[in-house]
Amino acid sequence: MEIAFISNLKNINSKRRKTLNTIFQGFDNITIASDVNEHQFDITVMAASASSAYKSSVKALKKRGRLILFSGFNETQYSKNSVIPEIIHRNEFTHYTDNIIMVGSSGYTFANIIEAKRLLNNGRWSESRV
Repeated sequence: MEIAFISNLKNINSKRRKTLNTIFQGFDNITIASDVNEHQFDITVMAASASSAYKSSVKALKKRGRLILFSGFNETQYSKNSVIPEIIHRNEFTHYTDNIIMVGSSGYTFANIIEAKRLLNNGRWSESRV
């Protein structure tokens, strides 16, 4: 399973970049990316507030892939095909559209991220949990 964290790395501050790289060091199937190919990943995580990160995250997904909306939008009313991703993100909804599954995710701490990494390392995480 291939996973991508989509971010605008050109504008991300060095502390955040270092944190992402440290957390996911040693995971060959996780990519921290700002530019991706079409239909490359099973899961993408939108980790930037620009609508361009949303578009890149959708573009990078394989058919029936999962898009984790981890970051809010600077353009809170941004809409694509009558879907407002900001609402999905803030309310932690799950939404099925255009052969992808969008999952809202908000408000996690560093400890939550470490726990997720532990689950990944121990093989106790499955695609069905997302």
